[in-house]
Amino acid sequence: MIKDPSSKERYRKNEKAFSRNRKLGFSNIILIMLRKSVKSLQNSLNEFFSQIDDNLTKLTASAYSQARKNLSHQIFIDINKAAILDNFYMEDEDYDTYKGHRVLSIDGSKIVLPESDDIRSEFGSIINKNQHGTLPEYSGALVSILYDVLNNLAIDSKLKHAHYSEKYIAEEHLDHCFHNDVIICDRGYASYKFFALILQKEAHFIVRCSNNYSNEVKEFLNSDSDDRTFVLKREYLSEDKRFPKELSVRFLKVFLDTGEVEILATSLLDTSKYPIGDFKNLYWMRWGIETYFGILKNRLNIENFTGKSSEAVKQDFYSTIMVSNYESIMTAEAQKELQAKENNKYDQKVNKAVSFNTIKNNVIELFLSNTDDLDDLFQKMDQLFLLNPSPIREKRTFERNTTDKKAVSFHKRQKKIVF
Repeated sequence: MIKDPSSKERYRKNEKAFSRNRKLGFSNIILIMLRKSVKSLQNSLNEFFSQIDDNLTKLTASAYSQARKNLSHQIFIDINKAAILDNFYMEDEDYDTYKGHRVLSIDGSKIVLPESDDIRSEFGSIINKNQHGTLPEYSGALVSILYDVLNNLAIDSKLKHAHYSEKYIAEEHLDHCFHNDVIICDRGYASYKFFALILQKEAHFIVRCSNNYSNEVKEFLNSDSDDRTFVLKREYLSEDKRFPKELSVRFLKVFLDTGEVEILATSLLDTSKYPIGDFKNLYWMRWGIETYFGILKNRLNIENFTGKSSEAVKQDFYSTIMVSNYESIMTAEAQKELQAKENNKYDQKVNKAVSFNTIKNNVIELFLSNTDDLDDLFQKMDQLFLLNPSPIREKRTFERNTTDKKAVSFHKRQKKIVF
């Protein structure tokens, strides 16, 4: 789509934009965004144009900021869907599932945005409270993602006003679900309406419930049973024809290693096909989306925005989501090779700091070269992906410590600049 001449017509905001063959043309603007770096914008531009042609006169950060105003962020959403997600799910039937189900998770997180009137007008601000009291408010937004936890792909991503409802966004995510998907959510999403909407999509849910979620849950919690199906009735929704008057929901008790009991609600009612022993691990898979938010914030520095307009924020956000999905596809074969290794103390996975750096360093060749010229590049990249893999230490737990010193130490360990 980057090289497709019709894309320029669809995604430019001004019909005169990108009409001349300039150094800051349509393709170059997109590639610069995909290479987004923690370095100063001017240094990033200098390096980019040195890679294209060292004889080119370098351009200023101001010129780039003016040019990017003419590009719609929608191009990154569309490339992500058409070139990455549709290609993966429609053509590659070998993706990972649980008993034929894609396993998806929905979650949200707040992010910090640059300070400007335009950004505050569109995304609002966040008041931060901690053990020391209320801190000054800052510009921020709510990010919500529908994530395939087995294949490490962000299927749908939303960047919304800081005070938008996470439940409403979750309902919007359902438009991107397949028949028979299993959607795993934390207790903040548990509701009769959400359950009904998922079932209307012919999908399934596994959602954690609070102990006082409903009378049925209270009764179940106080019983000796670990697995029981209830018929939930919600008369206050009966006037809305979209929702049935009752739903059959299976409740399960999952016992944690700490001795605590979690209550899960699910639409997977067949106890033979979906035994209770599967659900502890299934719900634990939800941790994949938490890890993904860590990658966005700590590896890809998603909060390091390169502009102070709402459009610049959207461009940076959706281009980062696209890069993260591209990395998952590109490293899949290397990951399989690492998993096949034996005699290691721990299983291994591709080092994200290495893989993202490799992709960003080669983004120009990846998106502008002819397909026939990419085989050698892919081979070299695979060799880099296999270098210095990270060990997988599954299900480690640590006592939570929220002191300021510990928090600073955590972020120092987690933040690893990849470009």
